[in-house]
Amino acid sequence: MSDIYDIIIDLSLEKKEKSILHTHFYKNPQEINKVMCVLEKCPSPEEKIEFLRMSFLTSDDGSKHQETRNRKPNEKISAVPKRKKFSINSTIMSWDRENVYYVNPLKQSGELIDLICKGDYVLLHGARASGKSTRTMQVMDDLEEKGYICIYVAFCDLTVDDVDRFWENVAINIKMNLDSKYAEKRKLGKIKQHEPFEIPTMRTLEDIMEIFALTAKIWNYFYEEPGKKVVLFFDEFDTLLSPNNVQVCNSFLTNMSVIKTSPYYAIKSVVGIGTFSILNLNTTYRSVSPFNVSDAFQNPNFTEDEVRSIFKEFMNDYSKEIDDQVIKDIHIQTNGHAGLINLCGRLIESVPNKLDYASWKHYEHEKLGVWISNYRTFKRMIDSLKMKDAISAVNLLRTRFLGNSSDVKIMDNKELELAKFLVSEGVLIHIDANTYKMYSSLLDSLIRRYVISDLFPLAPKIHVPKQNDKLKTLEVLKEAVRFFDREIISRAFHYSFKTAHVYVDECLNKLVPRESVYDIELNRILTNWLGREIGALVTGQWHLIYKEGSKPVHNYSDLVIKVKHEENVQMIILKIMATVTIPLANQHFARALTYGKELSADEIWVVHFTCEDHFDTQPHFPTEKQLKEGLRVIIFWHNSDFTEIRMCASWWENGVKKEIIDERIHLSY
Repeated sequence: MSDIYDIIIDLSLEKKEKSILHTHFYKNPQEINKVMCVLEKCPSPEEKIEFLRMSFLTSDDGSKHQETRNRKPNEKISAVPKRKKFSINSTIMSWDRENVYYVNPLKQSGELIDLICKGDYVLLHGARASGKSTRTMQVMDDLEEKGYICIYVAFCDLTVDDVDRFWENVAINIKMNLDSKYAEKRKLGKIKQHEPFEIPTMRTLEDIMEIFALTAKIWNYFYEEPGKKVVLFFDEFDTLLSPNNVQVCNSFLTNMSVIKTSPYYAIKSVVGIGTFSILNLNTTYRSVSPFNVSDAFQNPNFTEDEVRSIFKEFMNDYSKEIDDQVIKDIHIQTNGHAGLINLCGRLIESVPNKLDYASWKHYEHEKLGVWISNYRTFKRMIDSLKMKDAISAVNLLRTRFLGNSSDVKIMDNKELELAKFLVSEGVLIHIDANTYKMYSSLLDSLIRRYVISDLFPLAPKIHVPKQNDKLKTLEVLKEAVRFFDREIISRAFHYSFKTAHVYVDECLNKLVPRESVYDIELNRILTNWLGREIGALVTGQWHLIYKEGSKPVHNYSDLVIKVKHEENVQMIILKIMATVTIPLANQHFARALTYGKELSADEIWVVHFTCEDHFDTQPHFPTEKQLKEGLRVIIFWHNSDFTEIRMCASWWENGVKKEIIDERIHLSY
């Protein structure tokens, strides 16, 4: 294992920067372990350099720090910048909290701290980049103020398939922690013995058990009376569950159980930190695991008030004005996920000083999806879903979850395993027992754009229909429907359904596919076709806010297409309905027009997929007034096995009402 000094030497820092960093860590060894934990999570040398420069080599004016004055013994090199930043790269450490926009997680950590103080062995789980490690650091600070010694070990680079090598890595890391703790307490005059003490070399499991024995000499230097006052935090705990680490995991859990049940060790509590998959410990390793799943602590997401507090501080710092609807939209689309909120904040840092809702949606469509897909946490998620062995999980997403904001019950055992995998990847949220839902609208859109379209590339091969360099939307939709996946549509009658309150096969209340089924298929085909041939951006689930009376209402515009031309951008909104009644269709017509006003769209289409009997004899279209205002409607009828498709349409063109009634659509296969 490299130490901090080796890492600094190997990085492409200036000679003076290396000297300043070496001096700082020599004088402040208590910071080394926490910094190492951050550096281990930075995948590239460039990110390591950025972290070190921002945290330790930057002055108030943003210039390089000049080591020209005498600092107080415990003073940090890092300085508070004039304006805070949104942190998107790593754990927020104690010395950086005043430099970034930050919600103090202690407010929602009381239950976790109580469990630790009771001596429980706790699993802290949450999605990646949701703030678990940041919460851990804050909890450690709080516990150390209470007199505990907290030791933090990240498993990300320590787990190997050899048990002895694993314990050697852990032992070295623990010794590094203890060296820092001892040096810090000695420097602050808190060591109980006057003669110097050197922590012995640690290389084995036996060394670890020996150092944590209540009778070990080290505790005489920390406490007047020995006691169970050590808390171990193991981050990236889910890496233990790799199929290659079965023996390592078994050894780790067995020895933690020995410590938990013995009165002879100084360890009060052990906390395992990771994704939802760590809860499987009690299934796979029930006989040896010291952790109780019923005591697991789920890392909470930000509340709307917390998101508003962050952006209020940001607006004051940057003299910006942000529409309150934008902040609500960010919270709802991200579901309070810390990493996603910070990515939204980083985007807003670069926009004009006054940001209204419509402008925010344009920025989001142009940039946010790309930013999220390039962020390493979500890139890892995308890459994982695109692997061959994840195809069954993606099919479950495609048929049950994408485009669906509701809870979904899973009863099939195989599908339950797939759902658990998707939770561990941060795609789904586990609600209870057999109930799951999509984590957030932003991730829904991300998966459609970067996973579904790549794994299922079928699309039209003809040139995209245009007239005067503008999309001929009606022709585009007619061609796209020909390439729908027939199996997906037919299975939706049984797996992704809603109840039809119109006659289908001469019966009321029959089950038919819900909107999300058509939404996902249309999104997939348009992304593959329009995106690749003409560079169009196709975005699903744009969260929109409109008002009915004075009450704000949240809804989704299912698809938005943006096509760049030489002088402008063509924007088309597609609002999707699925086998609706006339009153509900009328509501959709009115809302679709509101969508257009919100986003200043060039074309507004309601796309109605239906299984209703006799749809062609009296197709329900918008009023003439609505058609004149720019609303256009296309209705696709199909049978239950999606072997027959017919179409009706209505729109206003050049002062004349246009209609198509009962046109046959031929499938591409």
